[in-house]
Amino acid sequence: MSRLNLDDPRIDRPYITNMRLGITAVANANLAADADMGPVIFMTPSAARTITLPAVTKDMRGLTLYFVTGAAFALTVNNAASALVATVPATVGATSMVVCLGDATLGVGGWTGGM
Repeated sequence: MSRLNLDDPRIDRPYITNMRLGITAVANANLAADADMGPVIFMTPSAARTITLPAVTKDMRGLTLYFVTGAAFALTVNNAASALVATVPATVGATSMVVCLGDATLGVGGWTGGM
């Protein structure tokens, strides 16, 4: 039987892959989001805006993006087929999170999200 102890590097230095950090500030316009953005995408819109998520691929499974509005205008988040995934309410600082479930090879796929 294998046991872990507090000196085990698997505990104090875990290996994490596909983790991105940072905030991407985007222009005040409709946006085609990119898988390399984020994970926090911030916009100060002057009107309601639409954000289109990238088409899903197998390697995007687990990708999580947070959309934040810096003005009192809603952001609509759609998938690549223009179907609604989430809405960021028209409130300064409102946030919505979307998660990529990957492609349909696992029986599920696409983007899911909400507040």
